[in-house]
Amino acid sequence: MSTFLYQIVLIPLVASPITYLAGRKLAHKTGWVAFTFLLYTTALAFLALFSIRDGMALVETYGWAQELGLSIGLRADGLSLPFVLTICILSAAISIYSIPYMKHRVGSSSREYGAYFALYLLYSAGMLGAILSTNLVEFYLFYELMLIPSYLLIAQWGYGERERIALMYFLWTHIGALALLVGIASTYTFTHSFDIYAIPSIIAGEQVSLEFLKWVSLAMFLGFFTKMAVFGLHIWLPHAHAEAPTPISALLSPAMIGIGGYATVRITFTFFPDVFEALSVYLAFWALVTIIYGGMMALAQDDIKRLLAYSSISQMGYILFGISSQNALGMSGSMFHYVSHGLGKGLLFMVAGAIILQTNGLRSIKKMGGLASKMPITTLSAI
Repeated sequence: MSTFLYQIVLIPLVASPITYLAGRKLAHKTGWVAFTFLLYTTALAFLALFSIRDGMALVETYGWAQELGLSIGLRADGLSLPFVLTICILSAAISIYSIPYMKHRVGSSSREYGAYFALYLLYSAGMLGAILSTNLVEFYLFYELMLIPSYLLIAQWGYGERERIALMYFLWTHIGALALLVGIASTYTFTHSFDIYAIPSIIAGEQVSLEFLKWVSLAMFLGFFTKMAVFGLHIWLPHAHAEAPTPISALLSPAMIGIGGYATVRITFTFFPDVFEALSVYLAFWALVTIIYGGMMALAQDDIKRLLAYSSISQMGYILFGISSQNALGMSGSMFHYVSHGLGKGLLFMVAGAIILQTNGLRSIKKMGGLASKMPITTLSAI
């Protein structure tokens, strides 16, 4: 049995304390240690891609709490692999970008590099683990693991009122995660299983009222849509993305928030297709409002990072709109949009960070005229 998926998740977790210790000696060069580990996980993700043939899935299972019917299961298929590859590529690229960025932020001899890159690796591991998980307990643990290091990264190396903003980000996303936990616990009460791939058939064979399933679905929707920052649950995102360290903004916006869309398809849609069909019109309307609101707010921004943040809200609306279509073409388009948005928005946030550093903290768009001739490489990256 291959161990590609096991290593993709485990390597960043193990590398985190190693990188922290290395930071005491290597200072700003610590970033290259983190990059090496992340480059290896990216190579493994491509190997996993090449090992899958004709729509098959790559599955790895390891023993864990077997008396409770739990195991550490990891699964890569046509839905999860594009997300894994996007996260791996972004994490590796942004780790290199973080080196000069943090050097400018804290100096070349600071010991803060070890803590920064250790948390960065944990953040990446949380995203990868959530995507590859095969049971709900495992998924929830990784889903929460994304939150803790990202909160600390914003609180320690963010801008402005970073501690207040980080706390707001933590509370919003944690409340969403608690709602998700309620949905998971409720699902277990009538399925007696946490297996993501077994639960749909169990529910299909049970006589459970549609009304009850709607409430369970709504709890999960609240958890996933808070992470996606759809309209009404978006309050935290413009503040967190604007004040987070730019490398973290480049992971928050392109990679993390779209995981809510993945989980909506992988879990809510496959568990409760009847509920999804009943609510699809409302979800489509919610998505449309999110698209228009995010786009209009982006047009009104003068702060370059807030513009990109509101743009991400709008893009999550497009993903939700495709999911609400309930057909293969719409959902495939949504998942493809995650990849295109992730790579494009990651570059845009890195461009924004380069401009901010080179202009001594300038973030006002109306004061940025004439930068193309002075920063040609950055301009090309933005295009």
